[in-house]
Formats: sequence, C-alpha cells, structure tokens
Amino acid sequence: MVTIPDPSQSDNGIELNNSERFNDHYQRQFRNAPTTMVPRSAPFPQGEVNPSRPQAVQVPDIEQVPARYIALALTRLHEQLGNLATMIKDHSRLVDNYQPQMPLSGESELTFSLQPQWEGSEIIESIIITGPPAGVFTLQLGDRVWPLVMPAAGILPITNIALLLNRDDNRILTATAPGNYSLELMGHYT
Repeated sequence: MVTIPDPSQSDNGIELNNSERFNDHYQRQFRNAPTTMVPRSAPFPQGEVNPSRPQAVQVPDIEQVPARYIALALTRLHEQLGNLATMIKDHSRLVDNYQPQMPLSGESELTFSLQPQWEGSEIIESIIITGPPAGVFTLQLGDRVWPLVMPAAGILPITNIALLLNRDDNRILTATAPGNYSLELMGHYT
C-alpha cells in the first residue's frame, strides 16, 4: 500500500503556506535526482556568475562588529573635519577703515585715501560711501577702479563682496563733484 503525503504538511508536520509548499515540493523533487556531471566547457568567462547556477549571497555586515563600525565612522568624520578646517576664517581681527566726512571743493578732481589698519592682507566684505546726491566719483581698491554715481539717498552701500587688499594697495576715492564725502571699508584681517 502506498501512502500519499499531505501537500500542506512538510516532513516534520509543520503546516506550510503556498510559497513554502512550492519550495518544499521543489526540494523533494530534486533531492533524489541523479547527480552525474556531464563535462563541458564553461559558457561564462572566469569571474562571471552563471545565472542558472545561483551562488550563495554573502554580504559582510560591518555593523555586526561594533568596533570596526565605530572606527570607520570616526575615520570618515576625521576626513570631513579636515575639509572644514581649511574653510574656517578668522574673524577675530576686524577691519574698519574709515575717513570721516570731508568737504571736497575746488575746480579739479579731489581725492582722499585710507590707510590700511593691519600690516598684512585685509579682506574687505562691505563698503559704505556717503556724499551729495547724484555726485559722480571713482573708487579705487587695489587694481579695481569703479566709476560710481551717488544715489538720491546720499549713501551707497556695497555688500556681499570679498576683496583681498594688501598693505600697499590703493584705497582712494576721487570725486568730480564737490560735497561732503566719507568712505568706510569693513572686513577682517587674514
């Protein structure tokens, strides 16, 4: 007499769902299959994976070894902090060069200049110029020469800049119209 096994039960009597039944049936079918190998040449070059013969997937998980995981995290943090150190600016020595309002009058161009506050280089980040409305003047900072016109408010702020001025660079305001002018350069020493 032949007994037919219940397809919803595995070998050890545990009830299986549909996908487990298929896997269990598949394993039983090939468990007793002959294992003779037919020699033939490999269809795939050395190192490539044959999809018809899947290999066991091995994923080494570094998180299972806490000391290695922490060491890797600290190494990456050290690399990023090294990048930040090169971007830090020293704002402890501020630059605030200014020339108070000076009446400039006369027939020709009138100029006044500012002296640097520090012995080294200065980074100028903002400029404030005051003068008579519609006054025409030029501002020379180092090699840069800007022809400017004073707005109706009588104050011209120039911000969001980063000009590197050395000690010997010019800081000159040249007015072509008479009036009371002032110049202020603000930033920090490098």
